[in-house]
Amino acid sequence: MPDKMPKVYEGDQPFIFVSYAHADRDVVLPIIATLVDEGYRVWYDDGIQLATHYPSYIADHVYGCESFVVFVSRKSLESSWCNNETNYALDLEKRMLPIYLENVELTRDLQMRMGHLQAIHWYKHDSYGQFYKKLFEVKILDPCLTPDGERRREEKRLWAGKARAVLDSAEYSRQSYVEALNNLRSITRADEEVESLIEKLEERIAFEDDNRARAINQANSALNAEEPREGSLRVAIEELNSLMDKDEEIEALIGDINDRLTDMETERIRHEQEKKRKAEEKRKAAEERKAEEERLAREKAEHERREREKAAAEARKAQAIKRAESALSEPKPSRRALRKALADLQSLPKGDHEVGRLEQRIRNSLRSWNVR
Repeated sequence: MPDKMPKVYEGDQPFIFVSYAHADRDVVLPIIATLVDEGYRVWYDDGIQLATHYPSYIADHVYGCESFVVFVSRKSLESSWCNNETNYALDLEKRMLPIYLENVELTRDLQMRMGHLQAIHWYKHDSYGQFYKKLFEVKILDPCLTPDGERRREEKRLWAGKARAVLDSAEYSRQSYVEALNNLRSITRADEEVESLIEKLEERIAFEDDNRARAINQANSALNAEEPREGSLRVAIEELNSLMDKDEEIEALIGDINDRLTDMETERIRHEQEKKRKAEEKRKAAEERKAEEERLAREKAEHERREREKAAAEARKAQAIKRAESALSEPKPSRRALRKALADLQSLPKGDHEVGRLEQRIRNSLRSWNVR
């Protein structure tokens, strides 16, 4: 039962006449209240003054209604008032919607007259959400909507459509989810579809919040590590950039990580340049070392060559001196031997005192030969 009785419509605009057994009030009145809350103009037998002529008053409203809703139950089928109202509405060919509160079999006359009508079986629905979704899809009730009800219905369609679009797209932000959620929560009565959309939006928002918290923690851990690693920083900034909404805290973290990565890149470049400089210095030192070794090798070879030449010269000198002394030591040296010895001595480098002395002795000996 609603806290207060639903407002009964009295006016000249299209309205719904509700026929029900009073024994079913606990079920029917909440449904009437929901119809009224949704903006439908509804008339039912509440607050009829005692002095009013009841049959004619009821008949006038059946006659004047746009749509006729009858709640069918065992009690309503036993009620002469309900049967009279229903038959009168059928006689007037009113747009009629039977709502079965329980599984009952119509009387033969009612089966013949309304068995073919579109109906809603309230007792078959697992939830009120399913029932109301079915109820509000019935077109014969639409003419009885107030302008405010039509506006709210349109808003509901609009908000639900936008919520579905937000959920189906990868381009929307967390703020879009929040706006869609607030719009859906503004709907007076949320059916199962709206409740499902609200649940999905809440889950999506919670998911984004979890992602945000995880990304912030990951970024702070990467930044505050004793030795920050470039790989960890790049993973952290990718997580931050993947977030839908970037507030000042996120932007600040992204800036801090970019600064740290820039510092690392600068240090890496400096290190590479230092490494190249040292490698160049090492190469130059190696080249200088090689050049020095080659110079020393050349000097050594030259020294060895000179030593060999000196030794050879000394050997030739010794041999020439030996021949000269041998020729001079003969009691009667031959002219040929003296000339050969003189030629050997003259082939030696000039300036040697001993060689000069021997040359002079040989020349003297040769002059002695000429005197003879």
